[in-house]
Amino acid sequence: MLSLVNAKPVMPVGDAAPAAPWRFPTRIIPRLDEMPRVVDFARTRAGRLVIVAAFTGLLALSGMEFWRQTGIILALISLIPAQRYLFLTVAALWWVHLRVPIDADLLPGLLRAHEAGQWLVVWPAVVAFWYVAAGVYGWTARRFSNSPVGRHPVMGLVAMLCLLLVAATRMPLKGVTFFAVAASAMILGKFIWFFAYSISGGSSRDGMPFWKQIGLFRPFWGFPSSSNVPFGKGTSYLRRVEAADDTQLAKTQLKGLKLLMWALVLQVCQSGLRHLMIGSEPLTIHGVAFHGWIPRYADALASNMQGHPVAWSMRWLAIIMQFVLQIALVTVSGHKIIAACRMAGFAAARNTYKPFTATTIAEFYNRIYYYFKELLVDFFFYPTYLRYFKRHAKLRLFVATLAAAGLGNFINHFLANGSMIFREGFWQALMDYHTYAAYCLVLGIAIGISQHRSIAHRRKQITGFRKARAIAVVLTFYTFLTIFDTTELNQTRSLTDCGSYFVSLFRP
Repeated sequence: MLSLVNAKPVMPVGDAAPAAPWRFPTRIIPRLDEMPRVVDFARTRAGRLVIVAAFTGLLALSGMEFWRQTGIILALISLIPAQRYLFLTVAALWWVHLRVPIDADLLPGLLRAHEAGQWLVVWPAVVAFWYVAAGVYGWTARRFSNSPVGRHPVMGLVAMLCLLLVAATRMPLKGVTFFAVAASAMILGKFIWFFAYSISGGSSRDGMPFWKQIGLFRPFWGFPSSSNVPFGKGTSYLRRVEAADDTQLAKTQLKGLKLLMWALVLQVCQSGLRHLMIGSEPLTIHGVAFHGWIPRYADALASNMQGHPVAWSMRWLAIIMQFVLQIALVTVSGHKIIAACRMAGFAAARNTYKPFTATTIAEFYNRIYYYFKELLVDFFFYPTYLRYFKRHAKLRLFVATLAAAGLGNFINHFLANGSMIFREGFWQALMDYHTYAAYCLVLGIAIGISQHRSIAHRRKQITGFRKARAIAVVLTFYTFLTIFDTTELNQTRSLTDCGSYFVSLFRP
């Protein structure tokens, strides 16, 4: 089975694990959804409110900024599940106006420089315009399916966003003109894949009103995240996993509560790892402060660039810790988002599922960030796979994989970094992303080769030492690749600088 192109999650929806002959008798998180009395209680209105209250309290404990608003929305959905989409729509319209989709420190100065600060009050009107524009664009793509927009609707959105960013950063615009162009670029940058799912998912064709789709344009469960990746994919997928009755809703919400509990456990572990880093707040236990001793990767890289590298062992520990913390961040944030999605009545699959058990590079990519992988498959892999090299099966698969994990990966991360583009200009920001372009190229080639090998050996099950060795190879590859993942550094680093750090790992 091909990990990258498989449209199904690597685990069953709802996390129902296959039966095991023996399981350790204790569990960190109890199986609430498998306890009949708990499920029966969760089916009642009082039970739903208790679950929502517990979930909201755990959100507050986790440090989530909008835990009160989330609790209110979930309480309304739990009490009146038949009006779920109405509440989702109200929540989406409410939440998207709480923040503009760009760094809060950058926006005021940007508007003052272009004499457009007074127009910030009409921000909701620009958001409303793009909701309507997305509906019109989708209708046009379906109505004129043989037109350029109909054949390539997603690439049309990408081209539109690029033109808006170039105009906002390169043209001498002032006042309302600059605000309209810049605000449109910011909004489209955060909504582009949500609009793409709406256009390509067939939601309008299967009878779902457009106002219901609005509630799933950056839905409330994903709003606290800065990512533009749709957790839960589009409307079509969410309708398939939506709770149809009280029992399904009860079990889905209990699974959401369980997932949030697990996210908190991992968050504690993540916090402990962060305290090991030099420059972090010291960990205080019984009045004794323990200071970090491992340098951050960004600091170790900077020291290496200045000709004063840290100790050889610290260079290794810095990049290993960077890799582990990246996985922890994606896992914790993804668990919180999907937990809220499940509380709203959608039994969506986890975003991250046992990545350290992956035995191939392609399988790890599927397990670590499932919804981003699905985005790449839906909008880059399949369009390439269905159009090109039909007479050459192996080349067809490899090129489509490279288009997804390579080109699509780069396009998403570059266009999502609107702050950098507005700060440096479109073309300069594009040049500064050359290191990440190399990262995407290597990743795409590696996944393509991994999938080819998986096809050749798909009947062979590895166990014991061979499995441990395969896992070690996969983790080592991604650890080395992390050196070139400049999107996590919040600063520009050249390919030469990152390559020098990679070489230094083999020079004690």
